[in-house]
Amino acid sequence: MQEKSSGKRFEAVVDTNILFSAIAYEGNERKLLELSGRGDIILTIDEYIRKELEEVLRRKSLKYWLIEDLIILFNINVVSLEYYKREVEIVKAAMKLASDAADMPILAFSMKYLVENPHAYLISGDKNFFRKEVKDVLNGRVHTTRDFLIMIGEY
Repeated sequence: MQEKSSGKRFEAVVDTNILFSAIAYEGNERKLLELSGRGDIILTIDEYIRKELEEVLRRKSLKYWLIEDLIILFNINVVSLEYYKREVEIVKAAMKLASDAADMPILAFSMKYLVENPHAYLISGDKNFFRKEVKDVLNGRVHTTRDFLIMIGEY
C-alpha cells in the first residue's frame, strides 16, 4: 500500500502487545504482519520490544525461539537500543511522560523514530500512548491497529 501523495510506504512502530496479538490471534494485528510480509508496509521494533516479546512468549509457554524466524518472514526491522539510548533529552522526556516504566523505552524509541521518519506511526492499544501529552509529543501519529488500517485503506 503506497501513500498516494508521495509514493512513500507507511511505516509502523508496533509495541509488544500488537506483535503478540498478531502471533496469537486472527484479526487486525495479524493483517499488519501480512502487509509487512508482502512489503506493503514497513514494521519496525527495537531490541527492547523484541526482548519483551520473547519474555511474554516464554511466560505463555509458546515457542519464543521462533521470534527470529518471525522477524525474517514478515520483514520486521529491528533497531538497536543504541539508536536512542544516547539521546539524553529524548530519554528524559520519555521518562517524564511514561505513566508506566515499561512504556518508557517504547516511547523514547518512537519519539526519535517518528521525527526521523515522516511516514511512520506508533501502533498500540495501550491507552497510555493516547494521552494528550503523549500524542502531542508524537505529533498525533499514534493509532490503534484498526485506525491505522483504515488510514492506509486496508480495513
